This record gives sequence, C-alpha cells and structure tokens, in this order.
Amino acid sequence: SLACINIFNREAGSVVDSSFLPRKFEREPVRKIAHILVRSDGDEYGAGAYTLNLSPRGSRVHSPLELVPGQIIEFQPEDSAFVTRCRVVWRGTPAAGSEHEAGIEFLESFPIPAED
Repeated sequence: SLACINIFNREAGSVVDSSFLPRKFEREPVRKIAHILVRSDGDEYGAGAYTLNLSPRGSRVHSPLELVPGQIIEFQPEDSAFVTRCRVVWRGTPAAGSEHEAGIEFLESFPIPAED
C-alpha cells in the first residue's frame, strides 16, 4: 500500500508530501492501550493512549496530547515493561476527523506484543 501521509523534514523544518512513497512495512490493525510520555524544556507530562495500527517500525496512535511532528516521545504499551523512544511523523487534523491521531516512528527496536 502507499503511505498517504506528510513527513516532517527536520533539515528544512517543513512538512513534505510522501503520498507517493510505498510503506516499508504493512501495518496491522491492533488496538493496544499504551502510555505516551513527553519531555520538553524541563517539563515532563504524559497521557494514556491506544494504538489503531502497528508495524515493526511504527504505529498510528490516538492520544489527547497535542503531539507535534518531529517531537521525540516515549511510548509504552500497557501490557509491556518495554519503553521505546519515538519520533512523531504526522498529526491528524480536525478537518480530516483525526485531530487526536498521530503517526509515530520507533527509533529503537520494539518487540511488538502479541494480540490479546
């Protein structure tokens, strides 16, 4: 399938259209409860979240946090002791009906928990 998302270009500080790029890994629909932690400018805050889909390289998550493309976060599924650093790749919009959704890329190896 094709990745129909916008990717944050760190060098240019802008968003680039990546809708023509094929996905490296297919994402499987998986709903897992998780926790997201953000550390920014000495502040630390977090919130519950859940996955909408999952692949070996990333996840689409639903969270009340206002995640920003390029931001580094920590992600931990509720049923795992494993925490991984992630980069926020995209954020949904109110116009698309996905304002609380974001795409995250795992920056470290991440053992995907088995489905319940």
